Amino acid sequence: MNFQRYLGFRSIATAATVVLVALTIVFLVFSVLPSDPVRNALGVNASVQAITELRHELGYDRPMIARYLDYLSRAVRLDFGKSINSRQDAASLVANSFFVTARNAAFALAASILASLLLTGVAQIGRSTFETLLLVGTRVLTSIPSLLLAIIVGLGIYISAGSFVDGGTSAVAGIITALAIYPTCSLTEIGLVESKRARAAPFVVAARAMGLGELMVFWRALRPVILTSWMGHFSNIAATIFVSSAVFEVVFSLPGIGSLLARAVVNNDLPVVQAAAVVLVVSFLAMDALFERLLLPRVAAHFKDGTAA
Repeated sequence: MNFQRYLGFRSIATAATVVLVALTIVFLVFSVLPSDPVRNALGVNASVQAITELRHELGYDRPMIARYLDYLSRAVRLDFGKSINSRQDAASLVANSFFVTARNAAFALAASILASLLLTGVAQIGRSTFETLLLVGTRVLTSIPSLLLAIIVGLGIYISAGSFVDGGTSAVAGIITALAIYPTCSLTEIGLVESKRARAAPFVVAARAMGLGELMVFWRALRPVILTSWMGHFSNIAATIFVSSAVFEVVFSLPGIGSLLARAVVNNDLPVVQAAAVVLVVSFLAMDALFERLLLPRVAAHFKDGTAA
């Protein structure tokens, strides 16, 4: 129990250090930029008085160390102030945009899991030629960078189905499809390799000896092996989908954390960038903790030796 508690404290300390480093980098980068975010926000025709007042309101007239300490204390309370450009609460802007990106990413991950399980199952009960072609095809597609593949598929959907900007069901389905292509190929490749490796295992031979058909052999014996092998990759795949979704939003001018962050960086909107940095870093740490530290040990224990416990 003491060792587990030590590991828990160490994980929390590591996560806090990562967040602190990310916040510090964001602060330093935007503090040394030559452009003036206040003047950019107010425009070239703004009066000196207006610029001075806003700079004082944002604390830009204070020493850097004082601004940094105040910045960290606010970050702990999730208080990032107001956007320099829109004058709206930065945390609310980021939260609303993050929800859109997280929704698309979650649906894409779920679609990837279902599609990969279906393809792997069809390959199991079908001909070996189909399995070989499927394995080659997934390897070819996974050799393409995930961001590039999502954009290529997105362009194809855009040309054939129209704009994503309308926000309707078809637009959301198109976004999810584009985001799910790479993870589907990646999970299918892993599933095919693991199922092929496990076919000679005693529990699979025993399942066939019991007279089970190939579909039931896949579901009862091979499915647990595949799901367990996937769990070790879910955190990376989920992060890949999330990043792809953010880039996808920038390319196709869609609402989400990616487009919001891109606008904030261009406009030197430090409060929004700070809030987005915290949300993104915490999200990636949470995905790692969820899939690799929480779910993976439980799934592995549940499907021990390829069969449900």
